[in-house]
Amino acid sequence: MFRRIELIDEGSYLKGYGFTFPPRKSGLWVSTPCGDFSFRGLKAPNKRIGRNCRFYFTERGWHEVGRHIVGDLKAVRQKYRVITIKERSVDIVFQDDLQVAVRPRKRPFKASSAPGDLRY
Repeated sequence: MFRRIELIDEGSYLKGYGFTFPPRKSGLWVSTPCGDFSFRGLKAPNKRIGRNCRFYFTERGWHEVGRHIVGDLKAVRQKYRVITIKERSVDIVFQDDLQVAVRPRKRPFKASSAPGDLRY
C-alpha cells in the first residue's frame, strides 16, 4: 500500500480587492501556511519526474515520516486527507526506501469481436 498526504486549502478572500481564491488540494511539496516540515530523510529523485506523477510514501516511509507529518498538520490545524492506493494499480517511475513516484497505469486497448462494434 502506498499513502499520500494532500493538503486542503479552503480558499480565501482578499480584502480590498473583492475576489476570492477557490478551494484547492495540493501535495506536500508546495509552500503551505504550516511552515517548513522536517522531511526526515526524504531525498529528491536523481532523475526527471513527469508532471503527471505523484509522490506516495511506502509502508516504511509512512511509519518513519508520514505519521509525523500528519501530527504536525494536526498541531497547526491544517486540513488534509490521506489517499491510499495499491501497488499494482499504478506504474512506478522512481522508488527508494521511503517514497515512490507513480503515474496512472495506462489501460490497454480492447478490440471487440464484432467488426462494426467500436469500444474504447
